[in-house]
Amino acid sequence: MDFDKPAIETPSLTPLGQASATRDRVIHQAGTRWRTYLAAIFLVGCGLFLWSRRGNSGKPAQVAPSVPVSVSTAKRGDLAIYLSQIGTVTPFATVTVKSRVAGQILNINFKEGEMVETGQPLFTIDPRPYEAQLVQYEGQMARDQATLANAKITLER
Repeated sequence: MDFDKPAIETPSLTPLGQASATRDRVIHQAGTRWRTYLAAIFLVGCGLFLWSRRGNSGKPAQVAPSVPVSVSTAKRGDLAIYLSQIGTVTPFATVTVKSRVAGQILNINFKEGEMVETGQPLFTIDPRPYEAQLVQYEGQMARDQATLANAKITLER
């Protein structure tokens, strides 16, 4: 067997065929080069991933030191612990108060943060505008009753 001769004979190429073969060879080499680059990048990425998973040069992860614990018996009593801090107080419930009537508030019957019961009067509103309106309506009713009595007399005639 002769190693200088190729095992497969290729037909002789014309100048046009040589250009095509040269172009195919260049494209094949470029594709092989890109595949080689991608394979190298993949292997480097796998190596970095495995190296980062190893962590601390193969040493076990550091464990937090243990916390000392003491034991005592439970007993009833006041705690003598007082905290003086600036902070925010969050209420149990928030209520929106809607008035049934409008007017000037004369008195507030509760303190902020105090527990209130259902039906408990919360505010005292100035009654004078409502008393004046009541007197006006009573006057209109008296006038209307007089008009009614007068209309009944006219009806009987």
